[in-house]
Amino acid sequence: MSITHTPLQRQLLTIDFLKVFAAQIIILHHLSRYGILSEMITYPLNQIANWFDLYGANAVPIFLVIAGYLSSKSFQSHERLNSFGVRITNRYLRLTPSFLIVLILTIGAAKIARIFSGEEYIGNPETWTQFLAHLFLVHQIFEVESIFAGAWYVAIDWQLYVFLTLLLTILNRFIFRATALFVCIIFSLTYFNQHSQFDVYFFYFLVPYGLGILAFWASQESNHHHRHLALTFFTVANIAILITTLFNPNIKNALSIFVALVLLLWGNRQYQNLYLRITQVIVWLSQRSYGAFLIHFSLILLGNTLFNQVLEQTPLNALIVIISICFLSWACAHLLYIWVELPSRRLQIFSTQPLQQN
Repeated sequence: MSITHTPLQRQLLTIDFLKVFAAQIIILHHLSRYGILSEMITYPLNQIANWFDLYGANAVPIFLVIAGYLSSKSFQSHERLNSFGVRITNRYLRLTPSFLIVLILTIGAAKIARIFSGEEYIGNPETWTQFLAHLFLVHQIFEVESIFAGAWYVAIDWQLYVFLTLLLTILNRFIFRATALFVCIIFSLTYFNQHSQFDVYFFYFLVPYGLGILAFWASQESNHHHRHLALTFFTVANIAILITTLFNPNIKNALSIFVALVLLLWGNRQYQNLYLRITQVIVWLSQRSYGAFLIHFSLILLGNTLFNQVLEQTPLNALIVIISICFLSWACAHLLYIWVELPSRRLQIFSTQPLQQN
């Protein structure tokens, strides 16, 4: 498995590192949560597994802040079109090819796992209605059982992108865009975040996503006044989040602030003064982080089945399987990247119409 040579001038060091870090944390979180593998390892490793089980999901805000930052960055490109419908269609076409393949693979892995185990996390046999609900990214809204852990995030990512596209399409002046976004962040923080029934909709996740957008605007907007306005809203939003966190401690909101500040200061940092091999490894992993995030649950299903039925159930074998799943997640993500993600980019619709910036 060779490391591809990617033009480093187009890569962002901080974002690449955060993407890889968050994806690996989520993989370890699900490994610690599903199946008997984590239960078989001995102290002190089981203490580490318990930590990932309890706190690993807090890596999700890292993805959301980065998504807001990079989505804002994509709207600066004059090569991308101004049409609302085409933009959100392109986003859907970017997310779903790998998602579709992983859905099929996970259904197959779950069928194998059900033959040997009736553990609850494997879920019920999938239906066509369930599959189609996932394919159109509405499974959460219609309360359809998730086919694999993490499928909800793909739907939320697309909803958030639709929100940002709509915001930038309807509002032409930057002051209106920034103000509307700030108001939405505050509403999400003070109301929607307080009610878990809203967690199937984008507005529940607007705090980290919105901070990522503001971080980009405050640091990368070409207009000096736009940067200052975005920085003002960014600062006030963070103060509001901190005040809310004092009364209702929330690790995810605190982490959102931290990651947004990191991106504000170093989000545009490129690869400089680093050994070429290290940079290539980080870039390689970053490009495949989405695939690793998607594919790892099917490997957890197969790994637990293998451990249950074939291997001697010892702590050492459990640890070997866990480590193997981590490595295979990235190896399979490489195949997804080469065979699915890169070819699927030809599905994108292009236009020369630029996005208006006032």
